[in-house]
Amino acid sequence: MKKEYKRYIILVITIIILVIVQQCIKNYIVENYKDKGSTSLIEDIVNITYVENTGGAWGIAQGDIATFIITNILVIGIIIRFIVTQKDRIGILTLISLILILSGGISNFIDRIVRGYVVDYIDITPLFNFPVFNIDDVIIIIGWILFVALISISTIKLRNEKVEDKIEKNNSK
Repeated sequence: MKKEYKRYIILVITIIILVIVQQCIKNYIVENYKDKGSTSLIEDIVNITYVENTGGAWGIAQGDIATFIITNILVIGIIIRFIVTQKDRIGILTLISLILILSGGISNFIDRIVRGYVVDYIDITPLFNFPVFNIDDVIIIIGWILFVALISISTIKLRNEKVEDKIEKNNSK
């Protein structure tokens, strides 16, 4: 089997495992916390609070499920296309960042399709006044931060190489 196919198989298996774990956690939350209100997980820091989020981040555009489904499909498609077309240029850290983004996005997408809402449950309002969120949201944000940092570092390195090349050309004249 070619190296690139092994890489894709590992990528797909990793995403599937992450999505299954995330969906199992959400199912556990639905079964055990749906009608409980808020339950303290870590006193004065984190609660488990079951929320049915029909919107986006921070509950933006509540009830506009079709827009979020279309957006999910587009973003997932763009990331998959990026992985396929840039396979020779993507390092392991970039691949990890994209795995995080995809697995969180796919898990939230499954919620929107199956449930009609995303299950949110991590409540840090005892510590910060912040909307309830889920693990998918956390790994999507971590993935995007890592991706942007890696692209920024790569861009800075490329720019510095170009500057060094110009300096060399000017010195050789």
